Amino acid sequence: MRCKVWSVLACTLVLALGLAILPLPARAQTITVDGNPNDWIFGFLPYNLNTGHVMRAPGSPAKGEYAWKDNAPGHTDGSADERTDFVTGQDTRVDLEQFRVTGDATNIYFLACMTDIPSGATSGAGAPQVQVAVDTNQDGSGATIFMGNANTDTHPNAGWETLLMTRFGSGNSNVRTWATPAGTPTDTGAAAISDVYDCIEFSVPWVQFGLAGVPTSKPLRLTVAIFRADASDNTQGIAGSSDALDAVTNYGTPCDTSNTLAEVSDGVVDYHFDLYFQAGNGEVMSPLLITEVMGYPTNDPDGEWIQIYNAWSSTLTLDDWKVG
Repeated sequence: MRCKVWSVLACTLVLALGLAILPLPARAQTITVDGNPNDWIFGFLPYNLNTGHVMRAPGSPAKGEYAWKDNAPGHTDGSADERTDFVTGQDTRVDLEQFRVTGDATNIYFLACMTDIPSGATSGAGAPQVQVAVDTNQDGSGATIFMGNANTDTHPNAGWETLLMTRFGSGNSNVRTWATPAGTPTDTGAAAISDVYDCIEFSVPWVQFGLAGVPTSKPLRLTVAIFRADASDNTQGIAGSSDALDAVTNYGTPCDTSNTLAEVSDGVVDYHFDLYFQAGNGEVMSPLLITEVMGYPTNDPDGEWIQIYNAWSSTLTLDDWKVG
């Protein structure tokens, strides 16, 4: 564990415990939605494929974000996991390499970087499309269907209250959002795609989730899938199958690097993850910290212990958390 990282993800965890003497001062990210990833914290991806972690930048006040490392040719095993239903060989425009999330007092920001977005694929039919299903209450309610005739669902435990969709198929630089599948969507926020940096960047105001500001009572539960769009911002269809070509997933097995079809063959992206946001400035944070450690006490071999500090604004249960 490095001192620059608050929270490191073992293969089985979305958020793990960070190690700190005291909670670090926080500073929100400054993100410009232009498709250029240089204003994100780079250089701190997880070690294992198909895992994510919450990280802190060096310095104080620090800034934090969530980063997911997807399986792609540039990574350690040299393979790719995207589906290739529309091409012969690799479909680089939808082969997700990393996915990041951060926020500020006004917006939540997303970054999805692909293996290679060709110059002709930044708009129009075939452009990559990112959809993010956002569960704001984790109470088992909410819709599960991805939009645009995607033939794809979230897990029932991640039913969404807000669904986000990029709109590069129709050449638009905003984000389409739904509150219900049958409702009228709203086009809001900002989105950019770059064939130079091979990244998609977009933001949505917190108010779009029905919140007055940064969520402080519950985390956000996210499910992420990548599609090809048509010129009307629907997903390009695959007969008899989910239209999802890549997804943020560990396939139900820690660090598994299967093809995306293994995740969506039943039409469901089962994998989802919870993110906590710092009150006030909106950056991604680790809600739990290890603030003190007693290791190898000389007078009591059985007296090892750790102190866990709740840095979140509400009570947390330790069910399903692991220390490794």
